[in-house]
Amino acid sequence: MFDKGYAELIILFILFVSLGYFMYGVDGVFAIAILYMICLLLILLCYIPFIGIILQYWISMKIVLPLIISITGIESTWLTTIVIIYTMILGFILWSKVTIKAIILIKEYIDNRRYIHESEANAKEKLLKSETPAEAGNNH
Repeated sequence: MFDKGYAELIILFILFVSLGYFMYGVDGVFAIAILYMICLLLILLCYIPFIGIILQYWISMKIVLPLIISITGIESTWLTTIVIIYTMILGFILWSKVTIKAIILIKEYIDNRRYIHESEANAKEKLLKSETPAEAGNNH
């Protein structure tokens, strides 16, 4: 029914929320649930090559975590750090794949442009060579 990846996300969600309950009480359940879901959504930023992981980290640490702490009143502990680190690891894996693909595409684009430029230069050179003997014969 569930893909293995989704099952892992659901199991970790239940684990993090349960730990949140034991650490912070009922407020911790909602705080950790909101933190986990927002951090999972921030993984989408990792589809941006080169800077996506930096954006994910910055938004997680500078905006989301302080917002969750101020709204729910929980403290930043090892649990909130683990939630953010876990989603950062998932984001890093995605970001690595996207960035490698982007580098490959950029390299192919540069190689194709170089090939097109060399082909145009070779075509012009052949055209000049083919016109030169004809012009030389007409001048005599």
